[in-house]
Amino acid sequence: MAHCPPAGCMPPSIPARTVAAYCCHGFLCSLWPDCTGQSWSPYVLRCIPLLKAVTGSCFRVLVSSIVGANDQSELAESGATISDQKVDDKTDGVIIIDATGSMLLINKAAYRMFGYAKGELEGKNVSMMMPQPFSSRHNAYMNNYLVTGAPKILNTHRHVVALRKDHSMFPVTLFVRRLSGTGQESVFMGVLKQVQESDPNLVRVWCTPGGTILCSDDKFGDWFGVNAEDLVGKSFSNLSRHPETLEKFLRDSSAATKEEAAEGELRMITPMLHKYLPAINVDITVYFGGSDTEQILMLYMQCLTEAQKMMVVDERGKVVYATSTLAAMLGTKVATLTKMTLPQLIPAPAAQLHAAWMKVRIPLGSWCRGSWHEL
Repeated sequence: MAHCPPAGCMPPSIPARTVAAYCCHGFLCSLWPDCTGQSWSPYVLRCIPLLKAVTGSCFRVLVSSIVGANDQSELAESGATISDQKVDDKTDGVIIIDATGSMLLINKAAYRMFGYAKGELEGKNVSMMMPQPFSSRHNAYMNNYLVTGAPKILNTHRHVVALRKDHSMFPVTLFVRRLSGTGQESVFMGVLKQVQESDPNLVRVWCTPGGTILCSDDKFGDWFGVNAEDLVGKSFSNLSRHPETLEKFLRDSSAATKEEAAEGELRMITPMLHKYLPAINVDITVYFGGSDTEQILMLYMQCLTEAQKMMVVDERGKVVYATSTLAAMLGTKVATLTKMTLPQLIPAPAAQLHAAWMKVRIPLGSWCRGSWHEL
């Protein structure tokens, strides 16, 4: 079994950057020089002084050195599984905090995920990376665990909402475990994975139990004509053609059991409003996220129609809305497409003719208003 070396075992002549790593059985193991500096031995990084000493490129060594590569006994004792410890430090955000919630180490992926520059987060409280009400209550949750020893989210995967530097919110899957220590000497590691979904017809929205939208997939704009960032703080039920019915459904879902939610029994079909098109029927399934004390409703909306390849232009021909499917067909991105004008998308000489035609206000009832055209 690997043991933590005394804080002074590393000779001053050997800086922390000389720490190396090797991969074994899916784990990166730390290699620390012995007292002579002549050989290397694997150790588990357990004490706070060493946690603070290892920085920069050595961070991935620390993150993956929770247990020695040749000893899995501590995994079983902690209640965690081997798969829980496999961390891709290129894509997974990893944050290590002390018992006060102060961030000790943050990897590059976490910095990218939250939009901060390197060095901006160390020493700050991790609650700054959560929206309200989770932010203001997080320290109380930690104190409760330190006093009672009763874990709320440790060694379990939770669906939560995180807060970027620009105050935009995004969904993540969070796994937290205690690395070392007890009481005020405890050190915790959180692994965050961004939520991905490959089904093009599935749109997800994260809400409070009262139905206030926290964040949503970018695909919401594709399906309903409203950008995801414009939804934050709005009532989800008001996006339906039948808001009272949807509001009651959300209220009943919030009062349902975890077992009902886990089995996908909380379902409803309702027409959701589109900014530019007729309402779209969706099959909504409600799941629970967050913690036992701070619940989040995860609304999975299966759209029951085909996705539209469409765009909307104003009277000057500027593209004000476009779907990602249309942008992909045109070989570009939505952000680029919405900076263009319609004549830029039409080859000559039709582009010049169309620019002149757009200057003429199209009367209601015109043959070209509201009809399909091939270009």
